[in-house]
Amino acid sequence: MSISVANINSLWSSLVIEELIRCGAGYFCVSPGSRSAPLAMAVANNRRATSLIHFDERGAAFHALGHARATRKPAVLICTSGTAVANYLPAVVEASCDLIPLILLTADRPPELHNVGANQTIEQTGIFGSFVRWSFNLPCPDRAIPAEMPLTTVDYAVNQATHIPAGPVHLNCVFREPLEPVETGEDFRGYLSAIAGWQDSVEPHTGYRRATSVVEPSSLAEIHRIIYRAKSGVIILGHTPDSRDSEAALTLANTLRWPVFADITSGARLGHAGSNVVPFFNLALTSDHIKQALRPEVVLHIGGRVVSKRLMQWLEECPLRDYLHIIDHPCRIDPIHRVTCRIETAIEPFCRAVSDCVKENSHRDYLSLWSRTSQAIERILQQEDADSEQPVEAGVARVLSSEINPDSAFFLASSMPIRDMDIFAVPDGPRVPVAANRGASGIDGTVASAAGYAVGSGRPVTLLIGDLALLHDLNSLAMLRDCTQPVTVVVMHNDGGGIFDHLPISGFGESFEKYFITPHGFRFEHAALQFELDHRHAKSMSELRDAYRRAATLRKSAVIEVTIDRAENMRFHERLVHEISAVLKP
Repeated sequence: MSISVANINSLWSSLVIEELIRCGAGYFCVSPGSRSAPLAMAVANNRRATSLIHFDERGAAFHALGHARATRKPAVLICTSGTAVANYLPAVVEASCDLIPLILLTADRPPELHNVGANQTIEQTGIFGSFVRWSFNLPCPDRAIPAEMPLTTVDYAVNQATHIPAGPVHLNCVFREPLEPVETGEDFRGYLSAIAGWQDSVEPHTGYRRATSVVEPSSLAEIHRIIYRAKSGVIILGHTPDSRDSEAALTLANTLRWPVFADITSGARLGHAGSNVVPFFNLALTSDHIKQALRPEVVLHIGGRVVSKRLMQWLEECPLRDYLHIIDHPCRIDPIHRVTCRIETAIEPFCRAVSDCVKENSHRDYLSLWSRTSQAIERILQQEDADSEQPVEAGVARVLSSEINPDSAFFLASSMPIRDMDIFAVPDGPRVPVAANRGASGIDGTVASAAGYAVGSGRPVTLLIGDLALLHDLNSLAMLRDCTQPVTVVVMHNDGGGIFDHLPISGFGESFEKYFITPHGFRFEHAALQFELDHRHAKSMSELRDAYRRAATLRKSAVIEVTIDRAENMRFHERLVHEISAVLKP
C-alpha cells in the first residue's frame, strides 16, 4: 500500500485510490489535466492500480464503459475540471441505461473560485443529472475532517455503483493548491492514527453485504399453472451478460420444449445449432403466413431488452394470454405494454427452480414448426452465400460469425451492424461473447468501448461497425495500437447512414440523401496508417474472408474496410423477403 504524506491533497487522493482498489475498482482511465494531478499521481504511485491514459475524456469514458461491461466491476474515470467533465456525459448516459457500474472522479476548483470568472471553472455539481445513481461533492482535503470520511465515501460510492440497479456514480473532488506532491513538512501520524487498523489490513473500511433473492413458492405455482395451460409458448431470451443465466434458460427451454428467440446479446444466438434456439425467427416474421399461423399464447421473457423491433411489433399484435418477464433488476422493460407478470429475481436460480417443478411440456408440434421454418430460411441464406461474391451486410455478418476464433468476442456497433448479426449470423459458428452499447443505442464511442471490452475480457475482439460510427470515434483508434488484446475493426462502408434506407424517410428524394444518408466520401486507409494499424480493403466476400483470417494471425489490431453498395444491399433484402414469403406460403 502506498499512502503519500507529501501534503493533504496527496494524502486524501492516496486514500481514495487505495480504497477504490480494495473495493474491486482497480482499473483507472485517466485523462491529463492540472487540477486532477493529486488523483493521477495517486494512481501512478499505487502498484496495484492498472491504468489507461487517454487524451480525450469522451473516448476514455467509453473505454471505461467497455471495460466495466466485460468485467462487471466498476472502472474509474479521472479528469480535470471544466468541459473535460462534460465530455463524460454520453458514456454516463449509456452506463445508466444499461446498468454498467462506473466511478467518476472529477477534479474541481474550490468554492472561492466559483462564480468569479476563474479559468476552467464551471458548475460541476449535478452536471450528470438523473443519469448517476449517486453524486457527492468531496470537499477540499482538510485535517479538520476525519481520515475515515474519504474512505467511507468511496465505500458507499462503490456500493451505489454496483448495487442493483448498477450504474455510474459521480464524486466531484475539490482541490486547493498545491496540486503536485510537494512536501509541506506536515506530520500526519496523529491524523492517520484513527485508521491504523485499516492501514494494517487489505479490506475496505466499510463492507457492504447483499441480501439474496429467492423465488417465492407462490410465484412458482403461478408460473407452473400458466405454462401447463398454454398450448403454444415461446421463450424470449434478451440481454443476459452472465453466460450461466443463458445456459440455465436454455435448459428450461429444453424441459418445456418451447422455442427460444435468442437476442444476439443473450449469449445463446451464436453456436447453438440443434437446440431449441430458432436463429431466424426475425426473418420468419417477414412472412404474413407465419405471423398468423405461429402466434403464441404465452411469452416467457428472460433477461433484458431485445434488438428485434419486428419481434416486438408482432407480439404487440398477438392476442397473448400471459406475458411473463423474469429480470434481475427493478428497471421497467415493457415497451409494448404487454407484460402481465414481472418477477425480479436472479435468473439462473429461477430457471433451475422452474425446471425442477415442471415436467416436459407435451406441445412439441409448435417447436417443430418453428424449427422447420428457421431451417428453410437457413437454406435460402446458404444459397445466397454460394451465389454472390458482392459484399452485402448480411454476408459480412455470416462470414464473421462463421470465421471468428472461439477464444475471441464480438463488439457490435449500433445501427445496422448489431441488427445484421442478430438477423443473419450463422447458428453453427463458434460460441463467443457478444457485447454492444444498447443502453441508449448511440453510435458514439464504439471504438473506445470495444477497446475497453477487449482489455476487460482478456479476449481478442472483432468490432463490426459502420463508416459513420467509425468517423464519430476516429481518434479512439489511438487506443488500439498498444491494446493488450487485439481489436479487428471490420467497417461496413456504404458511404453514409445506410440504416435509413430501411425506413419510410427513404422515399423523400434529395433531402433524404443529404440530411439522412450524409455521404462523406472518406476512406480509412490513411486513418489506419496514422495510428499504425494494418489496413485491408475487401471488395468481395472472398477478400473479406481472406483479410479476416489474416488479421487473426497477426495478433495485433487491424482495420478491414468492406465496400457495401447501398442499392445492391437493398435489392438483396427485397429479394430475400420475396424468397422467404414464397417458401413459407401455406
